[in-house]
This record gives sequence, C-alpha cells and structure tokens, in this order.
Amino acid sequence: MPRFSLNPATAYETNETRVFLERFATHLKTRLGMDTFENECHRYLIVLTNDDHYQQELQRRFAAIEGNIGWDMAEKVFLSICLTKEERLENMRNMADMGRNMGETYNRYSARILRHARVNGIQDDNDIILHQLGRSIPGMEYDFLLFKHQIKNPDATAFKSINTLCALMSTLTGPEDAIDQPRAVGRSQDQLQQQQQSFGPRHNTFPNGVRGSRGASRGALRGTFRGRGQGRMNPMGRSNSQPPFGQAPGQPPRAGMKFCQGCSWNNSHETKDCRFCTFCSNRGHTYADCRTRMRQEQQQNGTQGNQQS
Repeated sequence: MPRFSLNPATAYETNETRVFLERFATHLKTRLGMDTFENECHRYLIVLTNDDHYQQELQRRFAAIEGNIGWDMAEKVFLSICLTKEERLENMRNMADMGRNMGETYNRYSARILRHARVNGIQDDNDIILHQLGRSIPGMEYDFLLFKHQIKNPDATAFKSINTLCALMSTLTGPEDAIDQPRAVGRSQDQLQQQQQSFGPRHNTFPNGVRGSRGASRGALRGTFRGRGQGRMNPMGRSNSQPPFGQAPGQPPRAGMKFCQGCSWNNSHETKDCRFCTFCSNRGHTYADCRTRMRQEQQQNGTQGNQQS
C-alpha cells in the first residue's frame, strides 16, 4: 500500500485504502481550502503517494483525462488502481449492509450511496448492492418506494437500478430521529422542551456502566474513578435503569429497527449477523477475515512458529 506523508517528520503507513484517502482529503481540505483542493487534489495525490508504482500509474491515468479532475474522479482513479473489482464491490456491500447512520436523513443517505457507488465503479444494475440496500430500508418505507416505482413501471416487481432507488429514497421526509436534531432549523422552544422530556437529560456513560448527568456532584461519581474497582460495588453512582448487557433497552426508537449487543439499535442486523472485528475494532468484517498489516504479520508469525515446531 502507498504511504501517506503529511510532512517530512510525520508519515502514516496503512493497508486500508479508505483510511489513506480520508487522511489525505481531511488534511488538504484544511490546509488549502475547498476550491484549491478540488482543482489541485490529483497533483497532491501523486506527490504525497510515496510509492513509485502508484505514482507512475496515477500520472498515466490522470494525463489521459481531459478537463478538470475533481476529487471524485481522482478518488475513483486511485481506487481502481489500488483495489480489484471484487474488493471495491466488497467495500460497497459493507457500506450498504450497515444501513443508514443514526441521525441521517434518507436524502443524505441516498447521496452517500450514490457517491460510494460512483467512486468504486459499481454498475447501476448490481443485484448484490440492490439487495443489501433493500435490507437496510425498513419494510414500510421500502414498500412505499416500490409502489411509487410501479406507478411509472407497472411490470416492475423489484428495483433494477441503484440510481432509481436512490432518486425515490431522496424524496422521503425524515425519519423523525434525523429531523429532530439540534442542527435542524425552525424548532420552537416547546418542541425542545418536549424532546428533553421524551429522551431525558443528556448524560455521560463511563467504562463501568455508571451513568451520570453533566451536572452531578463529584461525590456521586467519586466511586467511578477511585478505589480500584470499588466503584462498581458503590450503589450511589449506579443507575438502576441500566439494562443488563445484551438485553434490548425497552422498545426500539422506531418500527423496523433491530437490536445488536455490540451495535445497539440499527437498521441492518441483529447480534447473530454482526460483522465486527475484535482485532482491529472495525466493522464490516470479522476476526477471521481481517486483512490489516498487524493481522497479516500475526498470521505469518504463527505459521512460521508451527513450521519450526
């Protein structure tokens, strides 16, 4: 994998292409600004990729493109060089499998899907991605989208286009957990008070499960940090409303959501279908499928040890 260098004194090595691109974009957007970054990102991508093979391939591919090369095009070219078609499809499938983020509207979710499909070179009629997207949308909303699609296409029994599905999904309003957020505009004071009564005051959750409000006294939380484990036995700082680990905390926030012990309420999977790597703490793959550099070194060391024994 290429090495991304922020400055001569700092260099980051990673086997994850997405991590490489996120660090690259975040750093240069802050340093250069959006306009300069959009116009010059492909040149910086060549310079800051400290690998001769990738540099030569990027130069050749960018030289063949006529006109301005924006960040979407530069990212698409980079991914097509670094990842195979199967790896790009797997990345897109994992993103669709996770579903909509908490607090994300359907409009933003559809835009995120379209961008990932575009930069990963996913075909518009890919059945695997369409199936995963259908699973990530609650049943009632999906049936409504399919009904709207069948109005213009009476013979259609399912979606055959990612663009068509995202175009219809972008017309949906909500859901409520995404609209009723602090960044929303036009909420009255009565609505703010009603939300606080519905969800309770904001709180911090500490490693041993103690939940305390931000205005709590230090004495109530003292057992959390002192006594070398005695805080777990201190009834003063423990909330009796906290459910046992693995048990769903009451009713779901909205209909159609599933509960996972590791991910809490979500739209995509239950505990038995959770894909969480205990080695690198990333989602989308399990421990057996982990392909990070440290995991590969661990496997190589284990293989060599078995051969020597």
